[in-house]
Amino acid sequence: MTVLVLGEPDSGKSRYAEDVALTMCQGIGGELYYIATMNIVDEESEARVRKHRQMRDGKGFVTLEIPYRVDRALEYIPSPERAVVLLECISNLTGNEMYDNADRSYDHCAGSGDRWLSDTADAIVADIRMLSGAVRDLVIVANRFEPDAKGYDDMTRLYVELNNTVNERLSEFADRVAGVEEIRETVSGS
Repeated sequence: MTVLVLGEPDSGKSRYAEDVALTMCQGIGGELYYIATMNIVDEESEARVRKHRQMRDGKGFVTLEIPYRVDRALEYIPSPERAVVLLECISNLTGNEMYDNADRSYDHCAGSGDRWLSDTADAIVADIRMLSGAVRDLVIVANRFEPDAKGYDDMTRLYVELNNTVNERLSEFADRVAGVEEIRETVSGS
């Protein structure tokens, strides 16, 4: 099963997604994996990583730090058919693909921005589909951003469009999409 947990930044998605992954893993004798996509580039990102590590502490997750090409996680999961994987998060992944992955980065693209966006979204989703098809269960955390927010420069606007395009494509193949309201109800009810 593939579950997409989609919402605004800081809406409780991570906690909700962890609970979903833990529930999926109960009773199957499988292993829990957490694919961390955030690159630590400053104090803020370091604090976020620390917070998420503390949230997972003692829950049994094996952490794999894979900032892009998440299908590579399969190299580190000995029994994928028994693995429950939490992928966090799409907004970091798309940023890393856009700026850090030499094969896909915008700086190295040939042709139009529209073509790059579509090809890159296809490639990111293909990697996630490969992962999803190999593991028992996959829980994906994704931020939704307002596409027309004021103050975006051209590159930020392109990043937001790539992120939202990937989210749309993931929601098309996910077995379940948990949105903001479901997350809020669960977080406030606990």
